[in-house]
Amino acid sequence: MHLKNSLAREDPQSKQRRSMSRKWVLTLALLAVLSLACVLYNAVIFNGIGATLATGSNASSKPVAGKAQALRGELKRASQVDSFHFVETCSSNASNYGNCTSSAACPESHFCKPETGKCIPFCQSGAHERDAKNFQCGTCVEACPYVHLMNCSRTSFGESRARKPFNFTKAPRIRKKCDWYWILYNCNSCREACGGIHGGVRAWSDIPKAEDVFVTSYPKVGSTWVRHLLTNLYRAVEMPRTPNKSRPASFKDVDDFIPFIEGRAAWSFLNMFRDRAGPRIWKSHAPYHCDSYPCRGHTVGGQSSGQCMCPNCAIHFRRVIYIYRDGYNTLGSYFRFRKGLNQVQATTHFGKFVNDRRMYPGLSWADHIRSWKYAEASNNQIKVLWLRYETLKKTPEPEMQRVAKFLGLEASADQVKFAIQSSSFEYMEKMEKAEGGVHFFKKKYKKPGFDFVDSSAGGTNAGTPFLWTKDASQEQVKEWNLHNGFVQKCLGYPGSHPVDRSNSSSWGFYKPSVDVTPGMLKRAKPASKKEI
Repeated sequence: MHLKNSLAREDPQSKQRRSMSRKWVLTLALLAVLSLACVLYNAVIFNGIGATLATGSNASSKPVAGKAQALRGELKRASQVDSFHFVETCSSNASNYGNCTSSAACPESHFCKPETGKCIPFCQSGAHERDAKNFQCGTCVEACPYVHLMNCSRTSFGESRARKPFNFTKAPRIRKKCDWYWILYNCNSCREACGGIHGGVRAWSDIPKAEDVFVTSYPKVGSTWVRHLLTNLYRAVEMPRTPNKSRPASFKDVDDFIPFIEGRAAWSFLNMFRDRAGPRIWKSHAPYHCDSYPCRGHTVGGQSSGQCMCPNCAIHFRRVIYIYRDGYNTLGSYFRFRKGLNQVQATTHFGKFVNDRRMYPGLSWADHIRSWKYAEASNNQIKVLWLRYETLKKTPEPEMQRVAKFLGLEASADQVKFAIQSSSFEYMEKMEKAEGGVHFFKKKYKKPGFDFVDSSAGGTNAGTPFLWTKDASQEQVKEWNLHNGFVQKCLGYPGSHPVDRSNSSSWGFYKPSVDVTPGMLKRAKPASKKEI
């Protein structure tokens, strides 16, 4: 009774405080219950608590497992939008700078040179210093009055064929007005800047610009398809009402918009690279290297001068869209492609072809990928967007949004859809037939009837299983796996011996168990030891 009377005499403010206290207690209790529920839910999803999830025998566990899988997929996709994560289990901790049997035994900055069986760097010692010397020389010559008088900056292309140090004591025998020897003989102020240079001198006007974007890849990984996608994307975003630009791009349109920088025979005009305005996007198959003319004896071996001459000088690439694809499918497609161009003898077997680590573009499939991974990791000025062919094929919309972001384009869903539909396999096949062949191949290889879009394969790499199982011995396949298998496996592609796989349908659009990326290769560090 006394307590009841005391509560009755309690002032209104005390009652309000008591009521507020009760609300806070209830709120805290509710939050505690919700937190406990979240912890239990996450434990069930991510740690597999409960025998029903582990065995999958309980039907009631399927919705929970489905949600868990969907959530993992969302987290995975979110983490891969802008960056790639490195997986240490797939990295190489090799520190070998000597003899090697494959590049798996070399540091990330090196590859196993076929001719010597030694680990050598992608960029040989002193390459950057020599390149800086070349650039200093070219900058000086560009300001020389003689060069402007003779208009040499408009007619010169590539790098000088000079193979001996410049001699300024006497006039050159060959008096071409824009020959490098003749230029330096008449530009006295540049003799010190250009003195001591051996080999080719980079043409000052052909060095890639910071805004240039290079669509780079090993051959036959889908770079032509990607160029169609990019061209149609730009048409949809930046030129929607321009006459003749609102329609899907033809092969000639694509070759003009994103030229193959190595194939000057197909350029629309000589000074195309120097005078290019607007979007500057180029295609190249160059691996990352620092070789200069005449392109002999180091990273890319004995390739054509176009692999080492600016503007196709990979050491100056700053923005790269790198496309990669299952190595087994890539080499199968490349073999058929080279045979179609008569670049491979009819009697050549596939097993011999795939183990030629010096065929164009100069490095093996695995080392080509490793070279650009090293470039990105060792130089913070190089920005690389890694584009997986299979993922682009399966989910083109989000992948094209990533590409648009990298290019600085604000593309709507409809604009992305236009680019994808205008670059479909069926549309490209019809366009190739309507144009009488691919524009580039008609000009460079004089093969107007060459079927670039392989209609017989239907986009599924028909014939690839036969090449790996019937046209290559087990020893030859094992040799290819020795040099490429470690990268193949780390990228989530099938790493087993091809003949062990009974389901040939997996060759076409292989779905890896984990959608991993080139980021799985350990971040490379510049060699600390003396480079060979």
